[in-house]
This record gives sequence, structure tokens and C-alpha cells, in this order.
Amino acid sequence: MNPINPRIFKTLLKGSLGISLFVFILIVLFPVLTSNFEFKVTDIKFNIRKSLGYEPSMNSSIALVTLDDLKSDSNMGSWPYSDYSKALRNIADGNPTIIGMDFMFNTRNDTTGFSNLINMMLTSAETINPYLVQYGAINKDLDTSKHRNLLTELRLYDELPGAGVSENIHHVSDIPYQTDNSYLPIALKGGIGFANITPDADGVLRRLPIVAELNGMLVPHLLLKVLYTIWVLISCVTDLAL
Repeated sequence: MNPINPRIFKTLLKGSLGISLFVFILIVLFPVLTSNFEFKVTDIKFNIRKSLGYEPSMNSSIALVTLDDLKSDSNMGSWPYSDYSKALRNIADGNPTIIGMDFMFNTRNDTTGFSNLINMMLTSAETINPYLVQYGAINKDLDTSKHRNLLTELRLYDELPGAGVSENIHHVSDIPYQTDNSYLPIALKGGIGFANITPDADGVLRRLPIVAELNGMLVPHLLLKVLYTIWVLISCVTDLAL
């Protein structure tokens, strides 16, 4: 076996280090290059799964109800509370286990029909309601004085686990929109979850943030909250049957 020429070895070593340094600088300065590569790989995996017939379908026990503001009975381009009450009543007539809502109610501008909506929420199935959060740097603290009611209700009703600030979990620095405080106890009858859905840089939605850290609490996404509540109800029914 011929020994490796020291000159050739040094040249190869320098070349390898130079290429590694170049790739590292390229990734740091242009992270979009690696992101696009990850997106393409993910899309390929989903396409392969679809072509093999392994793509999951929506369970027949789940119904997706969409509301079109332009088709509101008021013809004003938005739904009044009375229309939401009618829609909720129609959904409740189907005896659903859980109703996951992706719209928020606020009484700052108009309260017409709001009391009827509250009554529907009290008499219908368990409802999971949303709030919107804003992610921020881990060193940016949440202004708890602005969201005292929501934070108190979350601690009292949801018994959320604690979460330390981590770069691996989205940190909530603000809550720009939530249900009106007068309605909050009703909203928490079933539970609440944050509803943020952020597409990837290329505009395609590939993943959801299942949890986030909110003032030291590990809070669930709206969809995860719905699934968890269904699991709890099924567990309770199973225990009673045994």
C-alpha cells in the first residue's frame, strides 16, 4: 500500500475545509436556499404517499362547516350575531360531540343579538374557541396586565403544564386579538386554543404549531385542543361503561 503524499493530503484537507466554510457561510447568509430544499423534499414525500394511496382522508365523523360573509342574511358583507346563532343552532341540531370554532366574538362595536348567541353557546355542545397570538423573541416578555383575565382563566380552567422559554417552542410575546372579556367564561366552557396558521415562505401551508409557550404555560393550538377534548370525553364514556 502506497503512503499518501503529504502534499496531496494537505491540499485535499485545505480544499475540504474551504468548501465546508463556503457552504457554512452560504447557509448563514442565505438560509432560504436550505429552506426551499426542505420544502421540496417535504412535497416529494407527500406526493409519494399520495401516489401509493396512503394519503389519509377525513374521518366520516368529522364535518367541516364554512361560513361565507358575503352570503350573510344581513347582506352587509359580514355576519351579525343573530346569524351566528342560527348557524350554531343548525350545527347543534346534529348532536355534535365538540364544536371547534375559528371565529372570535367582540362586542365593542355592536351588541345586537349577542345575548342570544351566548344562550346558544350555553345550550349547545362543548365549544372550543380561538384567540390569536403573536410570536416574538424569547427575551420579549408578555404584558400580563393587558391579558390578566385570559391568563387567569387559562390557569384556573385548563390546568396547563408549565413550559420554560425555549428556542424550540414558539414564544408568545403578545395576544393581539381575543374574545371579549364578558364572553370569556362562556368561551372557556369547552376550552380555548390559539388559532395561528402561518404558511411557509413559499406560501404553502405544510405544518401547524401544535403548542406555544405563553407566560410560562404550554398552550395548545385550537385543533390540538379539539382533539384533546374529544379524547377526554371518549375516555370518560369508556370509564363509565366499565
